[in-house]
Amino acid sequence: MPIVSDLDTAMLQPARSVPAVRHLGGGTIRMDDSGRPLRTIGRDAVVYELRTPSGRIVALRCLLRADSKRDIALAARYAALGGDPQLEPLRGPAGPLPRGIRWIADAVVVPGPDFHAATASMAVMERVPGRTLARTVDRLCRERQTEPLALLADGWLATATALEDGGFVHGDLAADNLIVRPDGTIGLIDLDTASWPSSPVPPLVSGGTPGYAHPRGVANDPARRDHFPALVLWASLCILTRHPGLRERWGDSPETPGAVLLWSTDDLRRPARSPLFAALDALDDAQLAPVIEVVRRAIRFSPDDTPPLAEIAERLAGHDDSREAMTTIAPLASDDDEWGSGDTSPPPRPGTRDGRAPDASRTTTLVERERRRGAARQIAAAVAARDTAAAVRLWEESRTIPEVATYAASVHLLVSHDATASIERATRHKDDEGLVAAVAQAELLGVAPTPEARGALRAARERIAARSALRDAIERRDFHALAALSVAGNLICLGRLDPAVARAVERGRAWPALERALRGNDDIAIAATADPALWREEGAMPPAARTRLDLA
Repeated sequence: MPIVSDLDTAMLQPARSVPAVRHLGGGTIRMDDSGRPLRTIGRDAVVYELRTPSGRIVALRCLLRADSKRDIALAARYAALGGDPQLEPLRGPAGPLPRGIRWIADAVVVPGPDFHAATASMAVMERVPGRTLARTVDRLCRERQTEPLALLADGWLATATALEDGGFVHGDLAADNLIVRPDGTIGLIDLDTASWPSSPVPPLVSGGTPGYAHPRGVANDPARRDHFPALVLWASLCILTRHPGLRERWGDSPETPGAVLLWSTDDLRRPARSPLFAALDALDDAQLAPVIEVVRRAIRFSPDDTPPLAEIAERLAGHDDSREAMTTIAPLASDDDEWGSGDTSPPPRPGTRDGRAPDASRTTTLVERERRRGAARQIAAAVAARDTAAAVRLWEESRTIPEVATYAASVHLLVSHDATASIERATRHKDDEGLVAAVAQAELLGVAPTPEARGALRAARERIAARSALRDAIERRDFHALAALSVAGNLICLGRLDPAVARAVERGRAWPALERALRGNDDIAIAATADPALWREEGAMPPAARTRLDLA
């Protein structure tokens, strides 16, 4: 069984001890400031990072518990995760699944029993950029940033819905297994227990992460195993959006493996005795009461009875008070009124509440909130699609909206990437005018060019000025200007000139001597200084000088 110190030692000498690096085309293991391998330690595995020659960062996930049967199952599962076309909609820069997933057997060499070397396998995938949901939520709560927390709740709802629609089950959802990207989208990691309709082998059954797992264990139906932890995550985000200060007393430090956002294992096992549930009830928050009650009822009944998160959120959003919400939140798999209160009356008509006219101020608030969230979703989609023009346009239109303001860094990164690419493209193609325009556009968008780009810009401007002066001198047949440009070295930056242009410059250099001979009216000097090959072209010399040369 490999231990972290042995894996660290192997990563310090990847050429000899990490054959996986050769399989991946080479690269370097990322190190921290102290020169140790950069790694993240979880409950079951430790993850290192490899920077490939192309600059792509790959995550190397090494398991800490040896199990040959498990490795055989994982090899088939990770191969399918990386190549199953049914999962393609879930992959991509903003999709919940990372790209480049594969399993490498005998990937790392570590000390074995009796001083013999042993090998261990690893899962490899493209690193999901960002921080874990646990770290992100902890920071936002400490800074009391409620709008980003609300977007996270919406983002997790969208992610859970996409996974449900795709039939994908993670099997061990927890805040440590979710990565929040810089653009606000959420990606999954730790896919050992994943399953989907075309899984090659039965999924590994995990008891789940404490604080997210149902007190009665996992659901018997594999398709429903994510329902309860997805609900706990979403409910935690909804509650912290309105009361971020709760994290000061409840929940775990993000440094804790398997950190919970709010509810501990004891809270979920004994909600009636839970001080957290008591504190949530004491908030007397009418908007959160339905959410808290849904969690209570999910705990009370079998995990197979917990509806999909999208179903719960839709029914909660369709009602204005907790009584109406609770009478309609019922598990799809149950024919009994387990979750309901027995009220079978039809729900009120849209826009009314028990026959009363809607509150105009509340309606306006809800409409405005939906508009703001819609703007945030639009800019999130533009960023995910890397549509810089649309992202900038939406940013200019909606930058004052708090939900949109959280995408400032994402839009800036997108603009910076495109601006840098334009500068590099112009430099590579030796397009001086294009380089000047690209740098000007970058500065207009607030992107600071690199020192190398500024150096290239100065050289491009020098060449543009030299070309302009040379073109004007040739058009005006100003031999003195051509001679001055050549003698001063202003044309060196242009490199090798076109033959016709080069002859024009040579004529400019030769003209002062020929002009002196013409003024001296010396036939011998005129004939000696006038190179026939240089002046043979029609119009190369002023007509009067041509006549005098012919006479000489």
